[in-house]
Amino acid sequence: MPGLVMAILGKEHRPLTFFTLIESDARKAAFLKHVIQRQDLHAQVITKRIETAEPQNADVISARALAPMDRLLGYVFRHGAEDSAAFLLKGQHYLREMEAASRFWRFSADLIQSKTDENSRILKIRKLEPKDRPT
Repeated sequence: MPGLVMAILGKEHRPLTFFTLIESDARKAAFLKHVIQRQDLHAQVITKRIETAEPQNADVISARALAPMDRLLGYVFRHGAEDSAAFLLKGQHYLREMEAASRFWRFSADLIQSKTDENSRILKIRKLEPKDRPT
């Protein structure tokens, strides 16, 4: 859903930006495709599981309620461009998730206060690398 909101905003503020949404649930994907078509958005929907979709080489990635951060960063790494940024909407246990993810990943994170929940954060992730890679 965050991708759909971004595509709607992008139509007005960044009309040359193209959005790719990955959604495995066929019903949700059909809804997204319907809105994209009706609103004439510069976007597409890939109806596959994120693990099996072709790598997207995306500049920016967003996700909400998809997976724990340690697994989610694997998806970000798979689909992100070399210098990409990810905006991950995380709930009240975001610090615990960051700690768990840091066992497997190196990354920089900026914490952005959620406007809808004082205990939640949007994590802006950059410089993502698996820890088993040489530095």
